[in-house]
Amino acid sequence: MQIAFTISTCELILNPENSDIQVNETVIKPFLIKNLKKIRENEDFYLYEESDKRDERDEKDEEEKEKDEREEEKKVENEREEKEKDYKGTFSYQNSSDK
Repeated sequence: MQIAFTISTCELILNPENSDIQVNETVIKPFLIKNLKKIRENEDFYLYEESDKRDERDEKDEEEKEKDEREEEKKVENEREEKEKDYKGTFSYQNSSDK
């Protein structure tokens, strides 16, 4: 946690694109979460542009994966409903008094 906090603080302070240096909970929280994830998953730390591009790519990949999973679930549900429609009414039951 301390390492991720230190890296996050450095990212904020040393970022040349950051003209207004503020380190408060609201500002640092997204950086801290990102860096904790990198440490947990044993990922490398990159320069700003490389890291940002990689993070964006990972987010897009994750969003696409979730979208694909939702589409697959819908497809399976639709197939199940179609099968139910096909089977509906194809079975007849005999009452014991019908003999």
